Amino acid sequence: LPKAMANASAQTTLPQDSASDTYSVGVGITQPLWRSGSVAAGLRYAKLYSASTDFAIREAVQSTVFNIASKYMDVLLQQHLVQVDEEAAGVSLRVLQTAKSRRQQGTVSDYEVLRAEVEVANTNAGLINRKNALQSAKVALFQAMGVSQDCDVAFDGELIYAAEAFDRDAASAKAAVERSNIARALAALHMAEEQINIVKAEYGPSVDGFLNNDYSNLRNFKDENSSDEWNEDWTVGAKVTLTLFDGFERRGKVISAISKRDQAAEVLRDTEDKVHVEIVNALLQLNYADELYQSQQKNIDLAREALRILEVGSSRGRNTQVEVLDARSALTEAVGAYYRSIYSQGLARLTIRNAMGILSPDDSMDAIVKPLAITEAPESDPKK
Repeated sequence: LPKAMANASAQTTLPQDSASDTYSVGVGITQPLWRSGSVAAGLRYAKLYSASTDFAIREAVQSTVFNIASKYMDVLLQQHLVQVDEEAAGVSLRVLQTAKSRRQQGTVSDYEVLRAEVEVANTNAGLINRKNALQSAKVALFQAMGVSQDCDVAFDGELIYAAEAFDRDAASAKAAVERSNIARALAALHMAEEQINIVKAEYGPSVDGFLNNDYSNLRNFKDENSSDEWNEDWTVGAKVTLTLFDGFERRGKVISAISKRDQAAEVLRDTEDKVHVEIVNALLQLNYADELYQSQQKNIDLAREALRILEVGSSRGRNTQVEVLDARSALTEAVGAYYRSIYSQGLARLTIRNAMGILSPDDSMDAIVKPLAITEAPESDPKK
């Protein structure tokens, strides 16, 4: 774009034989005509910088979505565990009442009553701790959302297991297209390359067109015939400037720009490697969570069957209340581990989506954790 400048000056000369005042005002316009490619490179640099800022915002948004979704799942997990502990506390209390009744009948010892009382105390303490954990999870979620801690919210969701299969190479290719930090690192590399072009352009000539208007007055006090008139002058032209030697300043700038370009290339490669590692770790976490879920499913069935057998045996006098309490405690632990396995599997699926960079604030919670299979690599759009 052109530059417009206004100027004004006043000066007085006081020699022995003459004295004069000179006043001038003027306007000058300079239009860059050629900068050896630096203007075009600067415009490309500006567009890349704008895109890099957008990528940074998108990365922050996706990080927020992941943070909120994971904390929401934590609240759901704690709600399930509170239900498990409430049921365990209720059963322990019923077992204690049964033990006291049987002691009055003389069919059980004092030890079994004491053991039932200890179990009631333990389950109540566990329930208190679990409720505190639930409240802490809600506090963390509200804080991450930026809402008041006084909000009264009912969480009606539940943890759901959904089997998924991912191809590692396809997921990595998807991440290479969608991840904002990779796009930002790539933009930084292109910006560094444009900076090299900008610096190298200083070796070439620069051409400027100019238009100047000068309105001046010269008055000589010693000359009686000197008039007090103002003269107007117009100047139009073009100027070519070529720097021949600058003390190796341009050379130093080029070396610095090339070094920053190489650094940006290393950052890009490092970012791509880290994203690939995130994908691999997320897939390993998903496989582990799937295996854990399958094992915990079987474990619950075994714990329930063991409890049923002991309850039947206790009603017939073949098993003690202590054995029933131990079986009930084992079932409680199994159910808790079962819900934790579902939580781990859901968190792993959420982590994979975050690693691929496909989380969006417009997605519902169901859309975030619903099954999604990536089996082939997406086509990369060079315009993105």
